[in-house]
Amino acid sequence: MGSWEKVPIKHCTLIKNYNKFKQFHIAKLLTMCYAEKQRAPPGKRRKRDLEEK
Repeated sequence: MGSWEKVPIKHCTLIKNYNKFKQFHIAKLLTMCYAEKQRAPPGKRRKRDLEEK
């Protein structure tokens, strides 16, 4: 019984950490995308993306 009672607290901590992790990665992704847009004009960027595929 005792160990089962501890699970929800652990679970909440995991969720909190996951949300922080997710927010960090979303922010990083957005920053990278923004930097990419600033660096290359849309036309050139689209052409390069097609070449990579």
